[in-house]
Amino acid sequence: MTNADPGSGITWHHGLVARWWAEFNTGGPEIAYYADVVASEGGPALDLGCGAGRLLVPMLKAGLDLDGVDVSGDMLAHARVASATAGFAPGLYEQPMHELATPRQYRTILCCGSIGLGGGLGLVEEMLRRVHAHLESGGLFAGDWGGSAMATADIARDLDAHAARLPEPWPESSLRQRCADGDEIELRVRTTRVDVAERVAQREIRATLLHEGIAVAQEEHALSIWLGSREEMLGAMERAGFEDVAVADGYEDGIGGRGPVAVFRGRRRG
Repeated sequence: MTNADPGSGITWHHGLVARWWAEFNTGGPEIAYYADVVASEGGPALDLGCGAGRLLVPMLKAGLDLDGVDVSGDMLAHARVASATAGFAPGLYEQPMHELATPRQYRTILCCGSIGLGGGLGLVEEMLRRVHAHLESGGLFAGDWGGSAMATADIARDLDAHAARLPEPWPESSLRQRCADGDEIELRVRTTRVDVAERVAQREIRATLLHEGIAVAQEEHALSIWLGSREEMLGAMERAGFEDVAVADGYEDGIGGRGPVAVFRGRRRG
């Protein structure tokens, strides 16, 4: 079990969870949305929180110049395989977003579904400062809210009421998918605590590997998610030095029918 402090930067994208992302989380409207952003702004570009390469590899295939950063070495291992299979060898760096330190600067930095994952506002602000420092003059940052992709909108609406009901038990229902080799992975997710003052929720995931219907391995990991407001995010971007800061409806979120995802944009001052 991995225990995550709200400010730790720890996420659950490791082991069986990373394999799930690589095998089953492969599509989505955000791929075309961010590919258009990078194509319009130009490269080089950085996929911050690139995971197993879900956005990275299609953009490489489209002729775009991208590097990738992710906190999980397991996710990056899948990204390397996917990139190599497609004939590419992008720069891939194992780093937390708030410790971003790549060898080059970028015209465009994107962060799809990962803002707020791993900790609270302090880590988000440090991530934004690092992003700003890694942008070329006039370069664009575009990113969206990780909380919406993790089904935490209910927590954000009523933190006090939700915190009183925690920790949740492991749910009886689960997500279960068959892998390419015939084995299955089953996921169960629960919320264990909420720091109301910091607006950070901690969630846990239990991943089980089944071979011919029999559980042969099980892992549990934790993840902290910041549940701040749009106004706090915009303010954090301005404090980090961004100009032309704005938030707009981006791609349509297919998870739970939530509608357009809010995408935050800002430029490095020239």
